[in-house]
Amino acid sequence: MSRRQLLTAALFVLCSVPSTAPAYDPHIHETIAARAVETFRACESGDRRVVAIADAGWLAIAAASRAEDGASWTRLVNWHFVNRSIDSAPYWRIAEMSLVPLFRSVAEELAAAAGNDRFELIGRVLHYVEDVTVPAHVVPAYHGPRAPGMGLERGGFVIKDEVDDYPKTDPQVWADLDKAGICGEAEKMARAHPAVVELLQRVADGTRTAIAEPVPGAAAVTWKSLFWVDPEDGEFFGRYNVPVYDRGELDCANGPGGYFGAESVCGPAGRPLRIRTEVYRDFVRSRLRAAILGDVAVLYQALAPAR
Repeated sequence: MSRRQLLTAALFVLCSVPSTAPAYDPHIHETIAARAVETFRACESGDRRVVAIADAGWLAIAAASRAEDGASWTRLVNWHFVNRSIDSAPYWRIAEMSLVPLFRSVAEELAAAAGNDRFELIGRVLHYVEDVTVPAHVVPAYHGPRAPGMGLERGGFVIKDEVDDYPKTDPQVWADLDKAGICGEAEKMARAHPAVVELLQRVADGTRTAIAEPVPGAAAVTWKSLFWVDPEDGEFFGRYNVPVYDRGELDCANGPGGYFGAESVCGPAGRPLRIRTEVYRDFVRSRLRAAILGDVAVLYQALAPAR
């Protein structure tokens, strides 16, 4: 490594050590993976291949999903964002901003693994699938520790993402999480996308579709138009719609608009429209369900492939 690269690496580490830019909190990753494991075991309780796996294997899967965001050089130089058009995006020749190259590498390791070696790799794959259910990871909009040239539109040493943090600030989001139908949906998804890399893209596309949906009660306002802005041509990162995301300022045609902190968005004819806490909670809950669904599909691929 050249002197310039060493200096760059040192600067990057100084910027990144306080946080490794996770999507969901590591504990939330573990919770999602554990719920996916529980769901999958219930789905396939009659499959001898699944029943034969010891509890230690299942615990290792959930633990590995949590550990993937631990402080390590691999994590510092591999960021977990996905751009629909750009599979590889180096940052200062030190880090890779795109998740895709790392995901492909881990997927290849998993395909070649046998026995207990599979469980840690499965947990890592689950982590990545969970990441791409977070909208800011697939727009993508940079968040995490302040890094040179990154997230310039927002302030703070660590740039926070609301969806990442929401399950911690509102535990009620876990209540009544609808897992009905996940078994059939996940198995169908796994069979339709037998390559795990295809599955990651399918889940990421599902997130993009979800944020293109209108906010309930505001037909002209989508979740994406409210909170995020697509990347410019040739750019890897888009950005947050900062006036709304950070300050709650809305530019409504007929009036001063609302304040998102007071749960308002622009409604029909530009009139402020209230967004209830339950509506936003349901939006995040749908992202958590998508994470569990994607995880269960991975478990079908890895542990109960079609005979």
